[in-house]
Amino acid sequence: MIVLFSIIVAVAWQFLAILRVSKSITTDSFVTLSPVGQLGLATVTIALVLILLTINIYISRTLQQAIANPVIALVVNLICAFFLFVLFWGVSPQLFYLYYQLLLDGLPWQWVIRNWLPVKQTLLLLFPGHIHNTSSLAAGIALIMQLAQVVLIYKLQTPKRAR
Repeated sequence: MIVLFSIIVAVAWQFLAILRVSKSITTDSFVTLSPVGQLGLATVTIALVLILLTINIYISRTLQQAIANPVIALVVNLICAFFLFVLFWGVSPQLFYLYYQLLLDGLPWQWVIRNWLPVKQTLLLLFPGHIHNTSSLAAGIALIMQLAQVVLIYKLQTPKRAR
């Protein structure tokens, strides 16, 4: 239920970006992959996002129990979720590059991470107008899913009188 809710919120939030990226999909690097490569890339992306969301649930529930004031717990959870995503998005280029090495013969071993903590770029993902390709769209949807997940956990675990 938590993941479904967060998907709905994320798609609704990023709807304009989804429309814009779908119109320019023919120029995106994703379409240069074979259908099997596209399916594999989508699978890797979904797996990484599910791992991220699972870690986020664990952190959110732990903080919810550790912090007595539910409003402070929510704020701390949102900050932690944001920075967890910043770290994830900072290292994910290397993970995706490893996948591309499996697909493309002769791709050299190299370090592709340029920015470990892309805070500014992550903040821009919150605004659909700054999303122009499938990579940033997937990241924007994953970020919104993660933040929505925190809010839902807060709503489910906090009694009404404490909110």
